[in-house]
Amino acid sequence: MVVVSAWPADLAGERFGALVRDVRFVKRWLLLPRVASTNDELRRLAAAGAEEGTVVLADEQTAGRGRQGRSWHSTAGAGLYLSVLLRPSDPAPAVTRWTIAAALAAAEACRATSGVDVAIEWPNDLMAGGRKVGGILAESRTTGSRVDELILGVGINVHHAAADFPPELRTSATSLSIAGDRRPDRGRLAAALLERIGALAEDLARGGWPEIVADWERLAPGARGSRVRVLPAGRDERAVEGVTCGLDACGALRVLGGDGRMIVVRRLDSVAALGR
Repeated sequence: MVVVSAWPADLAGERFGALVRDVRFVKRWLLLPRVASTNDELRRLAAAGAEEGTVVLADEQTAGRGRQGRSWHSTAGAGLYLSVLLRPSDPAPAVTRWTIAAALAAAEACRATSGVDVAIEWPNDLMAGGRKVGGILAESRTTGSRVDELILGVGINVHHAAADFPPELRTSATSLSIAGDRRPDRGRLAAALLERIGALAEDLARGGWPEIVADWERLAPGARGSRVRVLPAGRDERAVEGVTCGLDACGALRVLGGDGRMIVVRRLDSVAALGR
């Protein structure tokens, strides 16, 4: 089933349908000109029984959000704001694997369609020239220890000019158009992203996590050999400085502390970069 509302030319319904026609993973797609949040819209569809591979895209979000409750600036006509539904039935701790895979898919899709050398900053920030160009927000519904529903929200700054960002973001955010020498096509970017997510979903299902980690680390220069400070989780603990040592089996960041202990970091706000 396909639902299309009024939509800009670079993601017009018929054109987008042609771009994803051969992407087996995509079962249903919904294009909306304006929505509060693509994740919230997809959650409503999931509650009504939507199948894996259902996708919601919006030209503008009025209440887009990132990790830790932060807002995501979603200018109309400028970005790719997309959410995709997965039903992986994985153990809850493994959800981070899907976040890692989604970041890899997004980085590779950006590189392929824009020519920009997009990198990944753990766990799922997309970076270009040292500034943030996109990110992933994973939200799940579980039963016991199993994941029944996983929504991967992807936000990528595509056509933004510097003036499109609020003043407080202009030194930390960028777009593919600013970082590159061409104006990327949002339709082709979305199709490439969905095709790659589908392929990585198959890889995860067949046990291909080690290969995904290797590809992710290739695009994440800070994942190994970077000096970081792991912040204390409680009042009785102290910050520990160490060196990043890649990912563990569930996608958490491993840090070798100065005392020889291997520390597993699962929360982004628990680690701060010190430089290589």
